[in-house]
Amino acid sequence: MNGCRTSVFGMLLATLASSCALTSNSPPLDVRYFSVDVPGATTTTRAADLAASRSATEGGVPSLALGRVRSSEFLRDRIVQQEEDGSRRASEAERWTEYPEAYLRRSLVASLFSDDRFAQSLGRGVPTLDAELLAFEEVRRHDRRAGRVSVEYRLRAGDRILAQDVVTAERDVPLGGGIAPVADALEVALGDVTRVIAAQSAEVLRR
Repeated sequence: MNGCRTSVFGMLLATLASSCALTSNSPPLDVRYFSVDVPGATTTTRAADLAASRSATEGGVPSLALGRVRSSEFLRDRIVQQEEDGSRRASEAERWTEYPEAYLRRSLVASLFSDDRFAQSLGRGVPTLDAELLAFEEVRRHDRRAGRVSVEYRLRAGDRILAQDVVTAERDVPLGGGIAPVADALEVALGDVTRVIAAQSAEVLRR
């Protein structure tokens, strides 16, 4: 009986030693990081009390609060590719410098609060825009590559939903090449999406 235990113990040690050898000999993962440049707002953000005191009907700038901005669970720092069959995979070796929801928030700030479209408010009692990033990915087809961005937004005032929609944009990427042109395409597509959200929100609040 003791001989059997010794034999099993020896087999376990040999297995562990073999695993360690394989791990130590494997080359380190070469991770490359990419970023999406998002322009900042071109106007100074107004204080909440000043923004709340002006109304669109009086010729002032309507107030808006940017609420929760999040992304789907699979959109983290790893760059996502959608394959020909519609499946998605996340790259281990190619990653974003930030979670994509950070890019979405900055792009929304630029689109909403530039050019006096809205006055940003941090107070309660003003319309609030929430957004969720549904897709931020490279789309791969046999004859096409593109950067695809999809965002669901909800414009609310208190318990009332004023508007809700999903806005999607794609920008083509040259065939071949690496991730850098994909990042450029996603930058443009993200701006397209957030500008549409800003325009739709302004139209709703004007009504």
